Amino acid sequence: MPGAKLAHRVKIFINLDSEPRRWRTSFDLPGVLDKCREQLPTEMPDDLNVVNMVIDKVGVLKNLPFHNLAYPTMSAVICNGEAVAHEVIYGQRTVGAEFMCYQHDMLDPTKHTHHCIRQWLEQSGYAIAADAAAVAKRYEQMKGSYALIQEARLGK
Repeated sequence: MPGAKLAHRVKIFINLDSEPRRWRTSFDLPGVLDKCREQLPTEMPDDLNVVNMVIDKVGVLKNLPFHNLAYPTMSAVICNGEAVAHEVIYGQRTVGAEFMCYQHDMLDPTKHTHHCIRQWLEQSGYAIAADAAAVAKRYEQMKGSYALIQEARLGK
């Protein structure tokens, strides 16, 4: 998507199920980068999507402290999923929508996640990888948390 790095991806999820939708949440992205420093690669690109993909595929979130959330039928959650560690534990039917919040429309444009990722990486001691695509390729064969949850549900 053109200009995607200029926008926050703000998402809304509405639970349509007859049971509560359950999530786990943990640290924000700077906290994950700091707490999981020893388990993650020493070099990461300043690409928010690749960093989040690596975090997911390496599987460090399962070892972090977390909060359990359950939101009831017909309730909604609004979040910036790029910057908060989260995982769906249970939920069958939901409606989701994604909206863009552009950096120039923010009250404080310096807090834009794509703008901050390099600083967060450097503050936690990571070297900045020059080629985000090469980093992504190193992890493409690994399964992420969603694929692992689906396999567990199917008994694979």
